[in-house]
Amino acid sequence: MNREFQISICILIIIILIKYNEFEENLIATYQTEQEEEEENFNILPLNLLYLQLNRIEINECINLRRLNRLISQYWFNKICLNMQDFEFKKHFRLTRSTFEWLCCKIIPHLRREITGPGIVGLAWEQKVGASLWFLATEECFRSIGNRFGIGESTFSYALRDFINVIVTKFLVEKIVFPNTESEINEITNGFKGTGRIPNVIGAIDGSHIPIKALHLFPVDYFNRKGFYSIVLQAVVNHKKSFLDICVGWPGSTHNSRILVNSNLYNKFNNLVTTFNNKYILGDGGYPNLSWLIDIVKQAFGLLKGRWRCLLHSLEVSFEIIPHIITTCCILHNICEERRNFLPPEEQYHDTGTDVNSETNVNETSEGNTIRNAICDSLWNNHQRRYLNTNDN
Repeated sequence: MNREFQISICILIIIILIKYNEFEENLIATYQTEQEEEEENFNILPLNLLYLQLNRIEINECINLRRLNRLISQYWFNKICLNMQDFEFKKHFRLTRSTFEWLCCKIIPHLRREITGPGIVGLAWEQKVGASLWFLATEECFRSIGNRFGIGESTFSYALRDFINVIVTKFLVEKIVFPNTESEINEITNGFKGTGRIPNVIGAIDGSHIPIKALHLFPVDYFNRKGFYSIVLQAVVNHKKSFLDICVGWPGSTHNSRILVNSNLYNKFNNLVTTFNNKYILGDGGYPNLSWLIDIVKQAFGLLKGRWRCLLHSLEVSFEIIPHIITTCCILHNICEERRNFLPPEEQYHDTGTDVNSETNVNETSEGNTIRNAICDSLWNNHQRRYLNTNDN
């Protein structure tokens, strides 16, 4: 019995020793693994710290570079542009510095309420107006203008939309106005009579193509007979080449007579809402001989496109905003003419795109033909009298 007990005790001791050895081996293996991981972590940690530090430095450098570019651009605009000689400032922004300051005073209070995008608040208001004018006056893209003025493309896109919305909202009914009073009508008729020796003329009408990119929907409608995609600007101008009435947005293939019939101008005259006492609008051969419309070619678009050269190429903006850009250019054109910010002759654009599609099958009236012929006879008789008087003297 004692012998069996002794054998059991020996077996138990052997088992305990085996388990202890296994435990010791596992403990050593675990310790070695932890040591190896610590060594690896110790080796990797400096690399991670170095990488994070380099990233932080790179980010800081980008931020600092962006800030530096913005400071340089702000200095360029505030210290150089705003202190340019008047002729040089006008060459870049298409209006004099005094007109620029006047415009800022008029629209900046409205721009403060028109903020629509991120980054706009930090942009100086004069810089916002200057960047928008630069876009209209040049053929530069958003990226180029953003770099020049130290603002991002998206920020400038919001700034431009705000500028255009304010100009159209505030100035459209104030600066593009058809004459209503007798004194306004007489001023224009006397002006046309003095320049073209044609009596009773209160305006001249024409159309011009403004290039656009091909649309995904109905692109053929916008492809004009000049060979490019466009929308049409129909305008009536006075003897000073300021716009009295505009109609913007019809597809480039649309006949000018259709544009006219669907315009507010047509409704104003044809429905006899306004009486002008035998006053007439001059138009070229593409327009019908209505009782208030006479065929004489007139153009004022060269000044418009020479001043705001963004209208010379397909604008890199969404289609919905293009009519508003054209309207803004017409308004600013009138402001420049009104404030005598005239465009030098060498900078005027000779517009070859004013020949909008003609359509001869329209509702012409015999009264219109009679009036046109009577005016032609009157002009011829006046010319003959002046010729005879000159010979007699």
